[in-house]
Amino acid sequence: MSIKEIKIKDLQISPLNVRSILKDDIDELSENINQHGLLNPLTVVYNQKSNKYEIIAGQRRYLAIKKLNHPTILCNVVDKSDQDCIFISIVENVQRNTMKLSDKVKMYQKLHNNFNYDSEEMSKKINISSKTIKQYLKLSSLSDKILDRLDEPINSSKKISLEFAVHLVSLPITDD
Repeated sequence: MSIKEIKIKDLQISPLNVRSILKDDIDELSENINQHGLLNPLTVVYNQKSNKYEIIAGQRRYLAIKKLNHPTILCNVVDKSDQDCIFISIVENVQRNTMKLSDKVKMYQKLHNNFNYDSEEMSKKINISSKTIKQYLKLSSLSDKILDRLDEPINSSKKISLEFAVHLVSLPITDD
């Protein structure tokens, strides 16, 4: 790993990044960075095909810096496989409560479906219980519309709890 100042125009968000972004998050973070500076560099991997650095961890920081029109940003440059990059992105985000539940569900599903990781393997790499990962994997069968309702504000009438979503998955589906 090396630390390098990289031009904003030479960066792109990796398709392996596990977090989706809300505009409000970026506005607040931009203000914070403008006031206090960037506290943590991005983690990126070089993509030879595109001749760009792909952001594995730090997508929100990148968007905030870009909004502030900074020409460069400090980055940790790593040389990792796609699987390793997904785990870096997960570890960076999953321990934070601010990561959307729907993003967690999609991330675990991607690891399971695309890379054949089971809940035990994911649990060891991410330090999240296998039981929790299994719960998220069950939820991956729900539609995006329902998953998005997990992320609604608590006082919203559209909000559904994680427990309720788990019950939805276990309901028998009939064609009646």
